Amino acid sequence: MKKTYYLLKRTFEIENVLIKQQSEVLENIQTAQQNQQKHYNKHIKHNKLKIGDKVLVAKSFLKNIFSAKLEEQFMKPYIIHNILDFGVYKLQTLDGKKVKDPVHGDRLKLYHDRKIKDLPVPQIIITQDQYK
Repeated sequence: MKKTYYLLKRTFEIENVLIKQQSEVLENIQTAQQNQQKHYNKHIKHNKLKIGDKVLVAKSFLKNIFSAKLEEQFMKPYIIHNILDFGVYKLQTLDGKKVKDPVHGDRLKLYHDRKIKDLPVPQIIITQDQYK
């Protein structure tokens, strides 16, 4: 009788210790997850692309091809005409033709038009003295 009493008492003590440790572990997990979320949110990149923006589309298939490192990494400029969920965009060409497949925002880069100044045309004067 005494043995069973002590065994039951000891099992309840162990159970109480385990319950306390479990609650401590859950608190530690929650604080660690909050810290990880803060750290992640600091470094997250929000693409602020809007409808009508000109973008370049990355050629992601070239990423793993070593011999293509000098190739152009982006395809011609497109215009965003629709924004879908989860950072996915529908594009159209500059001519207005819609692209069939949607593109994820990770593959897009904002396109800036080049502003080329008109350079003066050099005037070359050839005289007869140069060829004698």
